Amino acid sequence: MSHKTPVAASQFLISIDGVQVGSFSELQGITTEVGPISSRRKVLPHELTHVVQGKAGTGPITLEVKSADLGSIAALRLRRAAGRTLTLSATNSRGGRATSYRGKLMVPEGSAKSETVTIVCEQLQRVAL
Repeated sequence: MSHKTPVAASQFLISIDGVQVGSFSELQGITTEVGPISSRRKVLPHELTHVVQGKAGTGPITLEVKSADLGSIAALRLRRAAGRTLTLSATNSRGGRATSYRGKLMVPEGSAKSETVTIVCEQLQRVAL
């Protein structure tokens, strides 16, 4: 019998225009062009607020997610959703939403790697729960 820790039970949820399209267990990195606020390390759901704090509302922000972790259908929907509203939420160990951020999706620059999905938002704003 496997026993999940609170961190292992947590996940990220992604919605486009309020409709959930996928979930995943970790971000591969978060980057932005404004100031020293780049996190190229993996980010777990319980770390989202800490890592995004100071980045929210500062300008374009790029999130990297493993395609295999997100799933092919969700990855395809994200790649076709430029101009629509993305909501990124982190859940707690009980499945409730711990924090959420919202932003308008942009088309990622350059060629996308098949093993990762690049998500670019004009900016992220924290959403009241």
